[in-house]
Amino acid sequence: MTEREKVIRGLEQCLERTSYCGRCPYNTTKTLECMDELKKDAMALLAETAPRVMTLEEVENIPYGHVLIETDKADSLRWVDALLFSRNTNFSFDFITLEGRARLLGSEYGREWRCWTSRPTDEQREAEAWG
Repeated sequence: MTEREKVIRGLEQCLERTSYCGRCPYNTTKTLECMDELKKDAMALLAETAPRVMTLEEVENIPYGHVLIETDKADSLRWVDALLFSRNTNFSFDFITLEGRARLLGSEYGREWRCWTSRPTDEQREAEAWG
C-alpha cells in the first residue's frame, strides 16, 4: 500500500462513524496517537501537491507529457501550458503549445524559463527566486 493509499484508507475509516478501527492502517491501542500520525501523513501529502518549481533534473526526467512553463521573469509574466515531446542532444527541450512548437535551452533554465508542478498563486510565484 502506498503512503497515499494508506492516508486515504485511514481517512475513510475515520469518516465512517460506524467503522471498526481494526480496518484502519493507522490503528494502534492509543486513539490519539493514530490520529496524530494520520494528520501528519495527510499534511505531508498535501505539501507535496503544492505548486513548486521543478528542478532541471526533474524536467529532464519527466515522462513526456503536460508541464506548465513560466517563460518571462519580468512584469509581463507569460504562462505556457505545454506537452514535452522531445529532449534533444544539444540540451534543449521541445514543447508543443497552443501557439505551436517551442524549443527552450536547458542552459537557460531557471534564468529565462522554468517549469512548475502546477499553477502557483501570484504570491507563490513571486516568492520563488529566479536562478
